[in-house]
Amino acid sequence: MMRIRFSALLSLIFAGLCVLFGYLDVSRDREPPTIYCAEETAPLYTGDDAALLSGMHAADARDGDVTDTLVIDTVRIKSDGRHALVRYAARDHSGNLAGYTREVACAENISGDKRRFFAVYAL
Repeated sequence: MMRIRFSALLSLIFAGLCVLFGYLDVSRDREPPTIYCAEETAPLYTGDDAALLSGMHAADARDGDVTDTLVIDTVRIKSDGRHALVRYAARDHSGNLAGYTREVACAENISGDKRRFFAVYAL
């Protein structure tokens, strides 16, 4: 009799834990933020990263404005030397990453790639 009660108790505990972990997994934030450009015209790339970040914003459905996490991932100069592809990245408080790429004009002929590798840490 004691064995049956113990088994029933373990079954109830296991079922409760399954429900709890199932709820926690479903309610987890899995949507990345949205990165957007508020200005119609892209800045001229002169090698200054601050200019490339001007007008860029990031927003998340749960966390709101996450523009402070916005970074420049890479700047790749195209073969013509007059245009560059800028890759941005941002994250929300749950660690979901988003990327955005836009083309900008270069102020002068620049050759090569300017690559960055960044780490995104928890807030």
